[in-house]
Amino acid sequence: MQNNIQDVFCPYFYQNFFEMKLLAQISLISVVIFSSFSLVSQNSQCGTDQSDAFMEDLIRNKKNWDNVIQKGAVDRFVPVQFHSLANNDGTGRLSQDAIRAALCQINERFDSLEMRFYLAGPINERNNSSAFTNGNANHSFFRSIRNPEAINVYIVESPRPSATNVAGYYSGGNNDFIVINKDFLGDDGYTFEHEIGHFFTLSHTHRGWEDVPYSPDVYGDTVRITSISSGQTGSIGVELVNGDNCGNLGWQSPLAGDGLCDTPPDYGFGQSCNCCFFQFDVWDSNNEKIGMPMLNNVMSYSSNCGDWNFSQQQVFAMKASYDSNRRSYIRGGNISTYNPITEPTTILAPDNISTIEEYDGVLLQWEAVPNAEQY
Repeated sequence: MQNNIQDVFCPYFYQNFFEMKLLAQISLISVVIFSSFSLVSQNSQCGTDQSDAFMEDLIRNKKNWDNVIQKGAVDRFVPVQFHSLANNDGTGRLSQDAIRAALCQINERFDSLEMRFYLAGPINERNNSSAFTNGNANHSFFRSIRNPEAINVYIVESPRPSATNVAGYYSGGNNDFIVINKDFLGDDGYTFEHEIGHFFTLSHTHRGWEDVPYSPDVYGDTVRITSISSGQTGSIGVELVNGDNCGNLGWQSPLAGDGLCDTPPDYGFGQSCNCCFFQFDVWDSNNEKIGMPMLNNVMSYSSNCGDWNFSQQQVFAMKASYDSNRRSYIRGGNISTYNPITEPTTILAPDNISTIEEYDGVLLQWEAVPNAEQY
């Protein structure tokens, strides 16, 4: 592998080729994708376990935030190994075009964080109906094909069919990989980015409220409870407006919220309304009114947000995770320079796409782009 990153990010010549190839189908695709995004943002859920054991890495890494701050703007290169699953007969697999497009997209969305994702190797295509249709029951198979020097992402049809509408999850512990529904890779709901956040120690901003999010009918205008639990967390503290328990990251239980103080209290507000605006008047157990939750946070369960974001402390947490001993295995590559290709290619033929009629194939010719390795 060469010591710089070029076409593995967002090569515009690749996008141009892709758009030209699919021009005849673009109207149909737009309709299908728009419908899919609306469904994703409202009904999908994450299946990541966020119990006390999950939080231990964040607790340890918080001690190293000063080192992250002192480093300043430093590129962190993240190798990603995609495993594209299909049925035994090879049907159902997500296209490599879509996977590469998702890699381009995650780099655009993480650009301001100076985290650079690149292909750790060729996309690994495997035919295994059991793993494809039930990811959660096939962790031993996933471990057997994992790349030990990369984030491993397994693309399946059903990550966890026993649960409802699970779009993906991060499997912690010795697994340390991501399993994601093929229909949610690269979606507008930031599903892939959400699971990458879990990989780098982030929990939900509404941690503990996954099963029964806030509603006035259940909790009233003033939320009197001081602890909450869900199937993904166990019992944890209900985060307070004044911040007294937002950083309660000792080893004792319960832990309050997501353990970060710059993500405001979120009692599952976006999940309960399927929206991205705060429409409740809610007071915490101290009788302090909750102001404006960060419903457009990547780690929330909100819907139809325009720009999704991470908070500053979430960024610190992810970078500290990357720098930690636990993540040393993804820092072994010889990638050291970020040189993305930004100039588009020049298409030589066909010279006028509007004149193309339906044929079995169309000859494409283009000028070579410096440093490009794939088209």
